[in-house]
Amino acid sequence: MAGMKTMAMTMEELAIPLPLASSLPGASSQIGESWHAIDWRKVHQNVRRLQVRIVKATQEERWGVFDK
Repeated sequence: MAGMKTMAMTMEELAIPLPLASSLPGASSQIGESWHAIDWRKVHQNVRRLQVRIVKATQEERWGVFDK
């Protein structure tokens, strides 16, 4: 579909600091620190924005890549 934007988001857009726990072996106190460093207000805003896009696309029957 020409001109269709991808819904993939970068970690910066999700407000998740890198590196997160993925580079840490086992349980670590740094995981908790990273968890608290997340900008949850921005994350919630992005989730809400995506939910609205999903509802609108569903109502308009725009299935995108899932139309197979």
